[in-house]
Amino acid sequence: MEQIPTSPHVSRRAQEITPFLVMDILERAKELERRGESIIHLEIGEPDFPTPEVIKEAAYRAMAAGETQYTHSQGLLELRESLCAHYLAKYGVDLSPEQFIVTSGTSPAMLLVFAGLLDAGDEVLLTDPAYACYPNFLRLVDAIPRWVPVREEEGFQFNPEELASYLSPRTKAMIINSPANPTGTLLPPERLRRLADLGPYVVSDEIYHGLVYVSQEHSILEYTDRAFVINGFSKLYAMTGWRLGYLIAPRDFVRPLQKLMQNFFISANSFVQRAGIAALTQVRATGRHCRPYPSRTGHRPDAGGLRRTPPLSSGRPEAPGIPHPGGTYRRLLRVCQCPPSGAGFLHPGFRPPGAGQGGGRPGY
Repeated sequence: MEQIPTSPHVSRRAQEITPFLVMDILERAKELERRGESIIHLEIGEPDFPTPEVIKEAAYRAMAAGETQYTHSQGLLELRESLCAHYLAKYGVDLSPEQFIVTSGTSPAMLLVFAGLLDAGDEVLLTDPAYACYPNFLRLVDAIPRWVPVREEEGFQFNPEELASYLSPRTKAMIINSPANPTGTLLPPERLRRLADLGPYVVSDEIYHGLVYVSQEHSILEYTDRAFVINGFSKLYAMTGWRLGYLIAPRDFVRPLQKLMQNFFISANSFVQRAGIAALTQVRATGRHCRPYPSRTGHRPDAGGLRRTPPLSSGRPEAPGIPHPGGTYRRLLRVCQCPPSGAGFLHPGFRPPGAGQGGGRPGY
């Protein structure tokens, strides 16, 4: 793509924000595909099978019935009621439909949460490594990301005892992600409970819930109501292009967040919300859509020296260089010693785990 010089009148925020490298690489890969190149996509967090038919049929029916207008700014009541039923059945958490705001993907949900919670100068604790976009959301609202180094032997997750030393009068929140991007590791229940007891608000990114192969995922809402949950339909239901997500907020934050939603996004697409209801009520009952994932965790990418790279472990012995994830569809590999032949198979689109180390995050 032609590089056009940036105008000197571009805002400071827009100048300083870093690109989401995953999308830059995906867009470059798509360009190569248009030229006839054969591309193996290991960059974007996306299932490689289509959206289940029952979900697509629900959207077709909604469009045919004329459901193409605005909805309630918080989303269709039927969808929010279905989400309540899901959280009660899966986590034992009793929520009100009024605590949900349905968004066009999880990224708008993050923006609403951070804009509604944080003031300039507030600090937010992040694991290092973490999802690459978190700090950009924080900086957009003039909050300060505070990186907390996490260790391989801790599963690259927060240690509550060590985290206490990072708290300051400016600490407003922490972000947790379990199962995590980019590591695939989970926070055990007792650690979630101790994190919830530390005091700051917890923003829990639960987008990979349902894609868990060892142990069991838990929602932060099982342990505290001083928490915001961000979740969506993209990963579990192969609905990345549909852009459907939601947030769950404490009751005293709902109206302020709703006002932000009304002004910035109006409402999520009406017929896409109908598809979400079908996902929750018809697809989840079978689980057939996500059965390919666990079997793929045994696959070993044939990428030259990747088989011989030192592993970043996840608490269990695995084949050399390929640690087993607890969830998601990611594996974190140590690539500081990876030969050049393997470089094309990895994308370092996140903060590397610790100074002087390298990390790669292929999908499967």
